[in-house]
Amino acid sequence: MEWGRAKTILIIAFLVLNVMLSYQLWTDNNLFWQSNVETEFKESVMQSLKENNITLSQEIPTHTPEVGEITIQTPIEEVGTFDFSPPDTVEQLEVQWKQVLAFGDQYEWDDFNSADGVYVYNQQYNGFSMFEMNVVVDTQQSQAITYRQIYAAVNSNDNDNRQEVLSAFQALKLLIDNYLQIGANITSVELGYHGKIFDLETQVLAPKWRFTLADGTTYYVHAINGEVEELKKGSMQ
Repeated sequence: MEWGRAKTILIIAFLVLNVMLSYQLWTDNNLFWQSNVETEFKESVMQSLKENNITLSQEIPTHTPEVGEITIQTPIEEVGTFDFSPPDTVEQLEVQWKQVLAFGDQYEWDDFNSADGVYVYNQQYNGFSMFEMNVVVDTQQSQAITYRQIYAAVNSNDNDNRQEVLSAFQALKLLIDNYLQIGANITSVELGYHGKIFDLETQVLAPKWRFTLADGTTYYVHAINGEVEELKKGSMQ
């Protein structure tokens, strides 16, 4: 009687083990297949770039985090000047204005939009730029630095609606197929928050890939639905 029960237990144990091993094998094979598909897709995108003579000044991000929309309060804008000691480096300048402006520690350098003594810094949220919320510091004046600051408090974060979004390669593929001209030069690729700014109590910013070109054109690719917004140099963002 005891031997019969032991055999039953052993049989059940072996069945459970087989199920677990089969599941593990299926998972490994599925991950391997997905990895191969992803690799092949990236290679095809890079080939498309080559065929269209499109160049990259920055490596395409390979990691795509889960992210969602955020809700912000109506942005506050402030314009002013402040005295300064002529800085030797951009880093010294940044230390000076961050000591003067409120919430200065929430902004990070935007290399693409900074040029000719005018420096742009984007407000950050969860490690991503809020592209319309920025500090613009102009050092072209001889006596004082002028600045314009746009700041927005975040009402609700994206923790409840995070999802896997389009990768940078998928967003880039959309642009290659529908927007980019032969010979285009992509200078910057960044995932951040973007949206039209209205005079409303609250408004939504969506996660979008920002592609900037050497000619000043900017493309925002919605990281969830793939919608593309094109802005020419000098256009209001």
